[in-house]
Amino acid sequence: EFHRAVRDGVGKHGHLYPAMPYASYRKLTAEDVDAVYAFLMSREPMKVANRANHMPFPLNIRQGLTFWNLVNLSSETKTEVAGRSALWNRGRYLTDALAHCGECHTPRNLAMGMKESAYLQGSELEGVIAPDITKAGLTRMGFDPLVFAGFMKSGISAQGAMTNQMFEVVHFSTQYFTAEDLAAMSAYLFDLDKLPESAIPPTPPKPVAVSAEVATSARASYLAVCASCHGVEGQGIPHVVVPLATNASLRLADARNLNKVILAGIPAQRFPGLERMQPMPGFSGQLSDQQVADLSNWLRASWGGQQPSVTADEIKRLR
Repeated sequence: EFHRAVRDGVGKHGHLYPAMPYASYRKLTAEDVDAVYAFLMSREPMKVANRANHMPFPLNIRQGLTFWNLVNLSSETKTEVAGRSALWNRGRYLTDALAHCGECHTPRNLAMGMKESAYLQGSELEGVIAPDITKAGLTRMGFDPLVFAGFMKSGISAQGAMTNQMFEVVHFSTQYFTAEDLAAMSAYLFDLDKLPESAIPPTPPKPVAVSAEVATSARASYLAVCASCHGVEGQGIPHVVVPLATNASLRLADARNLNKVILAGIPAQRFPGLERMQPMPGFSGQLSDQQVADLSNWLRASWGGQQPSVTADEIKRLR
């Protein structure tokens, strides 16, 4: 019964909704499913009532998932590829099955199944951008294979700190990965059969020019509300505040994540080990829509190499 629920999405009382990522878990080995079951059976039971199904008609008819499964559930359950190293194949298994990275980082098709033609190329999730984590996407964000492996362990690096759902992923999951599994996942995502012996950071993006008006507005806002923590040159404060000059969020094509942080801030975060990040306040009450747009454009153009395309109307819609 447990195998069928985890790998096929069918529980004792009918179909499960694919919010439980059985489309990815079906690639788990029988041994790993058994291991998960053995661990769960070692936990003390908790009497917690299940939530009522509030899905609207006809989505509340679970039998309809039979047709969703026919379209979106792959019959291929193996992840190993002949000719690739054991490290790469282990990384693919971790990425596609155990860590089910594609469930968030792969965009969805019209039927809300994963769009395989855009595998790991980034998606929107609850109003936040889950970025492109292909080799090209990770390189664009400033990661190399060794730094990325460390980032998945600690949740913090020169590229910034994990936030939103990814903070929970590090907190509850990847901090417990072995060094070998972190290396394997990084090797797979960077399409390498073995990791390099030393880190070679990607070339930083070239700054993009902004108008004098935008630069003047943004610089004033930055010095007023950002520089005291992130530094005049975006260098941050080690173990306290992340840098901006090397921050991955400034290098994304979509500015939504950065804009949401400027408006709403980030709560204090405790990372694995001794790392702590102080809370960042939101500035929705201090900056106008145009000031936020100017600040976002200037940051992304100066340190992210992105075109200054954010408008005041976009910021207004985010509030």
